[in-house]
Amino acid sequence: MSNKKQINELSSLIDETYKLALQLDQPMAAYLLSMASLEVAETIEGKTRKRPPPMTHSPLQ
Repeated sequence: MSNKKQINELSSLIDETYKLALQLDQPMAAYLLSMASLEVAETIEGKTRKRPPPMTHSPLQ
């Protein structure tokens, strides 16, 4: 299976799971899935988003 086909399949699975999370009234799960959906959509569109480096310590320290 090609990478493009796998990414499209992943997108479909995320979208289906997002809808299920909404039906089950799971707002945090739906939010996280929406973020995953955005990332996959950007991959499909060939866009790369600049992200801050991962946090290595608590912001309160």
